Amino acid sequence: MNTKNLTVLAIFTIIIVIAAVVLTQPNDISHEQKKFFPNLASVINEVTEINIQTKDNTITLVRNDKQWFAKDKHNYPVDMAKVNKLLLGAMNLRTIEAKTSKLKFYSKIGVENVTEENAESALLTFKNAKAEKIISLIVGKNKPAKVDSNLKEIYVRLPTDKQSWLVVGQLPIEKNVTFWLNQEIINIQDDKIRKVTIKHPDGDGFSFAKAKPDDEDYQLENLAEDEKVKLPYMLRSIATTLSNLEFDDVFVATEIEFSDTTTAVFTTFDDKEITMTIMKQDGKYYAKLNTVKNWVYELSKYKVDYLMKKRQDLISLNP
Repeated sequence: MNTKNLTVLAIFTIIIVIAAVVLTQPNDISHEQKKFFPNLASVINEVTEINIQTKDNTITLVRNDKQWFAKDKHNYPVDMAKVNKLLLGAMNLRTIEAKTSKLKFYSKIGVENVTEENAESALLTFKNAKAEKIISLIVGKNKPAKVDSNLKEIYVRLPTDKQSWLVVGQLPIEKNVTFWLNQEIINIQDDKIRKVTIKHPDGDGFSFAKAKPDDEDYQLENLAEDEKVKLPYMLRSIATTLSNLEFDDVFVATEIEFSDTTTAVFTTFDDKEITMTIMKQDGKYYAKLNTVKNWVYELSKYKVDYLMKKRQDLISLNP
C-alpha cells in the first residue's frame, strides 16, 4: 500500500477537516433549519468506531490515534477522506420536516428496522473509546435536494423514536466494506520504469527496456532480425501497471495459495525492483508484491491483461 499517502492523511486531524468543511458549506441551506444532531460537533473527535449495519451485513471501522482501519478486513487501512466525509456529513445534517410516525409506512421511505424482512435501511452508529453510543441513526431513501444539487434529502429515524424525519445534507453510507478501504496499492509512473521482465509458468517470457526516462518507446530485448514489435503501445501499457494501481478486494496472504504464477519484475531508473506475482483462479486475478507484506490483492482483469501476454503476442515478422 502507499504508506506515504497514509502518513500524509493521518497528519490532518478531524478538527482541521471540520473547519474546512464548515467554511465551505453551501449558502443555500436555510439558517432556520436546525442541525439534526446539534451536539455532535462538540464530540466528533471522540468517535473511534463507526458501524454500518444492514439486514445482511455489518461494517465496522475503528480508529487508533492516527488511522482508521476496517475491522471486517483484518484491520486493513481505511481511506480517511471517506470516513471524514461521513463524520462531517452526520454532523451537518439539517432538519427539513417531520414525516410519518406510523410503522406501516416506514418501508415506503426506507426507515424500517434493519432486522425487518426485506429491510433496505442502514443503521449508522458512532461510538467512543468506551464503546458508548454517540449517535445512532436509521438511514432510509434519499433524493436530490431542492436547495443544492450537491446535497441529498434523506429520510432518517432515531432507532428509539417512532417519528421519522426528512433531513438535508451529505451522508455517504456505502454498504460494501471494500469501498471504505484505501485501495491504492502502489503508484510508480511509467517514466520511472527502466525495464520490465515477464515470466509465465510455462517458461515463456520476455524483457523490454528503455535507455532514458524521456524515451517514448520501450525496446523488446533479443529480437531476431526478422522480428519487430507489433504494437509498441502494448509495452508501454505493461510499464504503466504500477501507476495508480488499485485493488478490487484484499485478503490476508495466508488466505490465498499461489500456484502456476506469472511474475513481472519492474526495475526503476534508480535500480529499485518491484516484483509482482500474479495468479488467475476461478476467473479472478490475484497479485502480491514484494514491497507489501501480508496482503494479497484481487485486481480487475484490465489491470493485468497485458501482463499475461506471451512473447508471440507482441511481435510480428518483417515482410
